[in-house]
Amino acid sequence: MTILEGRRIAIALIFSLYAISVYASASAFENTAIVRSADLGGSIVHVTTTYAVRALQGGQTTYRVALGAEDKAKTSWMEGKVKGKKEQLKLKEHAFDSDK
Repeated sequence: MTILEGRRIAIALIFSLYAISVYASASAFENTAIVRSADLGGSIVHVTTTYAVRALQGGQTTYRVALGAEDKAKTSWMEGKVKGKKEQLKLKEHAFDSDK
């Protein structure tokens, strides 16, 4: 490897790390709690998972949750709310793209 090739690789690596950090900071949230409870009353099991999150930067408006195919098939209901408010948040479903 020549010095020029080494510099090109270093520049590409630095650019890649910068791009990853910019993308990661685009939606910076912290999970403050994840609670899963199961109600075993009767023949039906009702499982509830609650995610408590907070934005690490101001102006964050999108939080993403990814479900695997098995979990999605078992999910019958989902809602999003801001703590202390009654209104539900708008939820969007996006198809999985295995090419990404």
